[in-house]
Formats: sequence, structure tokens, C-alpha cells
Amino acid sequence: KCGDKCVSERGGMQWLVLSTLAALASVGEAWESDARLLPVAPPNVGGCHLAGGDGRGPGSPRFRVSMATIVNNEGRWMPEWVLFHRLLGFEHFYVYDDASTDDTRDVVRAFGELGWATLHASVPRLQRDLNIRVPAHVHFTPQFVIVQHAARTYAHETEWLAFFDIDEFVLPTSAESWCVGAYLAARPKRQGVLRLQGALFLPNATDHRQLLRSRLLIDTASKMLPIGKLEHKDRVPLHKNFARPVAIANIDHSGIHAMRPDPAHTIRLLKDKDELIFAHFRYRTMSDFEAKKHKPYTGHVNKAEVFARLTAALDEYLKQGIEIRPSHPIHRYQPTVRGFYATFQAWYVHPPPRPPLAIPAAFGRAEVAERIPSSA
Repeated sequence: KCGDKCVSERGGMQWLVLSTLAALASVGEAWESDARLLPVAPPNVGGCHLAGGDGRGPGSPRFRVSMATIVNNEGRWMPEWVLFHRLLGFEHFYVYDDASTDDTRDVVRAFGELGWATLHASVPRLQRDLNIRVPAHVHFTPQFVIVQHAARTYAHETEWLAFFDIDEFVLPTSAESWCVGAYLAARPKRQGVLRLQGALFLPNATDHRQLLRSRLLIDTASKMLPIGKLEHKDRVPLHKNFARPVAIANIDHSGIHAMRPDPAHTIRLLKDKDELIFAHFRYRTMSDFEAKKHKPYTGHVNKAEVFARLTAALDEYLKQGIEIRPSHPIHRYQPTVRGFYATFQAWYVHPPPRPPLAIPAAFGRAEVAERIPSSA
């Protein structure tokens, strides 16, 4: 609203002011009062692995921040999700497969060749091996198990674990959090859990075509809805967590949404005006949403009820949603992701052993994979 007077003369701040003003203009007057409700992308995407790798002394965990996720038939969507989060400084992905019948495991193994991923192919076996007891109030047993397994098994290897699904994308909302690894390194040592709020990113409801494999999911959202406007119509939690593994191992953390640390650690609840949110492409595309209704979510006690609520809520969400225009900051990441996404897909179709892959600096480098086992 203040036009040129808002532009700082300091070069380091000018991009922030300009990108904030552009973001505000793109979503209408409803959010003009507070720019930090929107994700902010740096002017030049990349460099987070350099920022995240500095300052780690002897004895420090190998990774500053890693992702743990459970998947079922997500081979189509996983490459984009991994590459997007590599741009933010995520270093490793612990992927727990829940009986996939597509190429999910092959995709994870391909990332494993780069040293970026570890595949676990039998969640029930992990539960037996670690004698993980699942409380009666937990609705999705495999999700609870993978949190406990990742926290107990990889505490020596990663300082922070993030627990997000393949349709959830972490988004910085301030310059402080552009590079997630560096941001987490600055958290107090007693801070054991960081809980993020989400924004719902909605599909084009009139397009029921299957999304071509060459296209990105982050290209498709037509509207978004912040958590404050959801009114919990579908009663599906819209918050997820980062956690120090040592803070959540061996305790009843109430599952992946309402995670809490042990008494020696604290929890910080990030609001939508704080440094990080996540974009939840809960419906992805209309064709994918229809397919998800028929997925065999083993161990989920009320899957049919959940999808009935999601279906009933979609029309209302689309009425309330705020249009996502091309100037929205999430699109700042698209060119960089799209370029390497195409390169990765072309490399992935080669049968193992694959030729060397040229990795752009923005995504870090391939790691020596001497300890990247697969439990397949």
C-alpha cells in the first residue's frame, strides 16, 4: 500500500519487500494486513545445503534435518516431493512403504543410489522387531509405528526429523527459514518438537483428467485456504511436526499430528504468522482424489468415514478458497524443480546400475551410500 516508500535501500531487504507486495496483490484484500501469512521464496533458489552444512563439529549427527514418511503407491508423486524439499535443505528421506504395488520402491531405491533415501518395505516387521506397542486411541497403526521406528533408529544420524506425507510441502514464510536445516540449527537445545500449521491447496474442480507424469503437482493448485478458515469441516488435523528424535522416542506421542516431547524437552507451536507452514495438497487432483478413496490403507480404522467427510467438505472449501495466481511465491520454486525433475525422470528409467547423474548445486550432492540399506 505504501508503494515505492516500502522499498528498502538495502539490497538484502529489497527482494523481501517486493516479493511480499507481489504476494499480497495476488491473493486479494483478505490477507493484505499481514504478509507473513504467505510463503516467501528467496530470489535465487538454492544454496541451502551449503548453509545447512556449516558449523557441524565432530560427533554431530550426519544429517541436520531428515524426513520420515509412510507411502502407498506414491511413485508418481515422490520425485517432485523429494526434489522440492532438497531445495529447502532436507538431506535424507526415510521412506516406509505400506504394501505399494506401483514403482514406489524403485523410486526410493533410485534416490538411495544418490545416498538421499532409505527404504523400509515392511512396517509390520519393524513393529515386531522393536516391540512397538500401539495405544488404543491411535487410528492409523503404521503411521504411529514409523514415528517410533525412525526416532529410535536414527537418533544418532539426524538432528531433526520431519514427519510429513507425500502431498504435504513445507513452505518458508520468512527469510529466517528459507533453509530449513540452518533454521532448525538455531533452535534452543531444549526445544524438542516444532509443530507447523498447514494451508489447504485445492485442485481445479472442473478438471478430472489424470495429470501427466511430466507435470508437477505444485503447478496444479487453483485455490488455497488457510487453517483459520477451515472450521474443521472434515475433522482431519492440519498440523504436522518436526522433532528431535531423542525427544520423542519411547513415549506415547499421540501419533503424527499431536506429537509431544518428553519432559526434558519443550514444544513450540508455530502459528500461520511464524516462520514455517506447510501446503497440504490433500485432494491433489480430482482424478487422484477419486483413486485415493480406493487405496488399501492397511491399519486405518475409519478410512471410509474420513473420505466421506473430505468429499462433503470440498465444495465448501472451493467456495471459500483464495485464488492462487502465477505471482504466488510457491511458483518461485517451480523452474528449478521442473528442470531437475525432468533430468531425474530420464535418469530413473535406466535399469540399475544407472550412469552418473549430474545434480544441480541447488539440490546438494550425491552422498556415499555405504550405509543406505533397504529392508525390502
